[in-house]
Amino acid sequence: MTSLTSYLLVGKILSFALNVALPLLLVRRLSQSDLGIYKQAFLIVGTCIVMLPLGFQMSAYYFLPREPENRGSVVFNILLFHLITTSLGGLALALFPEILKWIFNSSALMPYASILGLVIVVWGVSSFLETAVVANQEGRLSATMIFAIQLTKTVILVSAAAIFGSVKSLIYAGLIQGILQTAALLYYLDSRFRGFWRRVDWSMFGRQISYSLPLGLAGLLYTMEIEFHNYFVSHRFGPAIFAVYSIGCTQLPLVTILNDSVASTMIPRASLLQRENQKREILELMARVARKLALLYLPLYAFLLAAGHVFVLALFTKRYEASWPVFAVNLTLIPFLIFVVDPVVRAYANQRHTLLWLHVFVLAAMVLGMWQWGGSLGPVGVITVVVGANIFARMFMLVRVLGLLGVEWRDLELMKGVGMVGIVAVLATLPALLVERMLPFLKPLMLLTVTAAVYGLAYAAGLLVLKVIEPNEWEMVRKLLRRVVPEHIMRRFAGIP
Repeated sequence: MTSLTSYLLVGKILSFALNVALPLLLVRRLSQSDLGIYKQAFLIVGTCIVMLPLGFQMSAYYFLPREPENRGSVVFNILLFHLITTSLGGLALALFPEILKWIFNSSALMPYASILGLVIVVWGVSSFLETAVVANQEGRLSATMIFAIQLTKTVILVSAAAIFGSVKSLIYAGLIQGILQTAALLYYLDSRFRGFWRRVDWSMFGRQISYSLPLGLAGLLYTMEIEFHNYFVSHRFGPAIFAVYSIGCTQLPLVTILNDSVASTMIPRASLLQRENQKREILELMARVARKLALLYLPLYAFLLAAGHVFVLALFTKRYEASWPVFAVNLTLIPFLIFVVDPVVRAYANQRHTLLWLHVFVLAAMVLGMWQWGGSLGPVGVITVVVGANIFARMFMLVRVLGLLGVEWRDLELMKGVGMVGIVAVLATLPALLVERMLPFLKPLMLLTVTAAVYGLAYAAGLLVLKVIEPNEWEMVRKLLRRVVPEHIMRRFAGIP
């Protein structure tokens, strides 16, 4: 699992490096109103491609390793399901463009309804590509493919933004990218699952539906949870305020990348351990993952709380300074992301309905709260409700999973390393804050760079002084460095003759 996760992480980090240019260019190229309209367009696309397939592609993680004799049927069923569901969604949008006016309380997107429908279809079908490669346990290829897809996406969208600088050009660029991804998906499936398209196995289709539908409905509700506030703010406050709000709600790509990579590769491992009833091993797996994620997430959270205002100014310009309070609240979710429970919930199939009802409750509470008080709460109040609801849902499922695994109080020792990392992460903010106060005359980007360097050195020193890093983790670092640093330099640095 570690090798597969490493390949996925490398591929997604490289893709993040490419993708970071797009939002930085858009905030400088588009007006606030146009940026809000662009974000509304791809908000509706993103929501549709996640919700319409009902999480059906996740059945690949469960059935491909368990039933290799039915591999072709599994992937063909997923491809057909994605095509049918996203086509229905895209057709509805093309035939009834008034839907966009009703959702966003604005007619700005109505002229693009038909082309957005096509984008939904090609992006929805091709969204199965990464899942197929990872479920097929091809880590190195998945890293290459992720990088290649992000490269073409960045080049196409950045070119459209730089040359044309219009919402229309960006939507057409998204269509071109979706067509390329769909072609790559079909090529991959044909090369790995020869003749997969020759027949539909309805028996397998039924079992895939039975497995994925409760989880898919829970995922649908979860998507509504995390996206409803975007639609609410967009509808209530208009595109310009939504642009400011969406910058504040910016997801840190590295966090999303790491969480997705770890969760994707934990699913088959947790499923195998559950099948063998190895509860202790599942608990230790969760603890190891939490510790490794904490090494990145906790210092990232502490640093951004200390220097987040400068971060917003440096990356998104002073026009979006009002995004900082929203961004600060949104950051609060990061420490809770170290507990990755979704793969374990998927392994225990009898927990699907608990997850479903939890999301029903959380979504209903959020909708009711925003409907009653959203107008007076303002953007900062809205994001506070969202983050609070997500923390509640995550902690509820964590307690539920720990109960399934028979956790006792003495097992808290497994999290001792996480606590030490948290202490070091907080203490490292002190020199960073001091430097920030001493150098107010620097431009935001330079000030952010200096404070980040000071924080990084203080954090690394704290880890060394308190001996937080374990020997096996140092070995992982050394193995990684050997790939990029010549052997004789490594030996000299380590004092080895």
